[in-house]
Amino acid sequence: MTNNAKAILYMIAAMLTFTCVDAAVKVAGRFVTTGQLLLVVSIGSLFVFLPLMKRAGEAFFSRHVFHRAVIVRSVGELFAWFGLTEALRAAGLGTVTAVMQVQPLVVVLGAALFLAEPVGWRRWTAVIVGFVGVVVILGPGVSGLNAGLLWTIPAILGLTMRDLASRVLPPGVSTSFAVSWAMVVIIFYSVGLVAYEGGWSPVPGQAWLWMVLLVGLTSLGMALITIAMRTGEASVVAPLRYTRIVFGLGLAYVFFGEVPGATIWVGAALIVGAGLYSYWREMRVKAVA
Repeated sequence: MTNNAKAILYMIAAMLTFTCVDAAVKVAGRFVTTGQLLLVVSIGSLFVFLPLMKRAGEAFFSRHVFHRAVIVRSVGELFAWFGLTEALRAAGLGTVTAVMQVQPLVVVLGAALFLAEPVGWRRWTAVIVGFVGVVVILGPGVSGLNAGLLWTIPAILGLTMRDLASRVLPPGVSTSFAVSWAMVVIIFYSVGLVAYEGGWSPVPGQAWLWMVLLVGLTSLGMALITIAMRTGEASVVAPLRYTRIVFGLGLAYVFFGEVPGATIWVGAALIVGAGLYSYWREMRVKAVA
């Protein structure tokens, strides 16, 4: 059953969690290669979700493994992780977070084109206002844009694939099942990537601490995002991704010394306003119904 108001809250929690993931990826990436980072996080996350599947009595191997939505979601997760990790190596956390905010608009377009979800003018208005906020932020208030930010393109496409596929997962597929098989795909890819990067390199103790933290945060974030996309309509939940930029700017300032300019605050205000309006609108619709 669709519950847009509850899905919005799940999405906000997911955005805060994934912002912490981005910060941890940026720090851990200073010590290890992309392949090593993806391999450790995916294996760790798999061992988090496998016991949850066992507890629920769900089989790891079933016919759902080959369901189109499960496959698309898993591939999307891979694209998202790889693209975002490379982008965070190339630019500041605040800048990458800002660029990534075009993704909600892509989700709404995908929901309208592929899922036949009705998108009224109010929803479009909320998305567009949030998108305008991103454009403002990417104006003179953001510096350091470079070619490395092109890695955000596969990340955006991957997140869109994951979110839309999560919305149409079969009823018999749990969040733990979907996340576990996404991790399996990333594990196989990461093994090849580690070999391509020259093999396994020594990992400092500090990096292990960050990667263990990443496993916990990633597992929580993936669970929240999957629940959010399965609970509410994609075109309603997607605008709440804009809250991630607010969390990202805060962490970028506290931990990396990235100082936002006036235009960034103006853009962030537009984004927050769009998100709050979306939630208020859904609560009002629910009350009238």
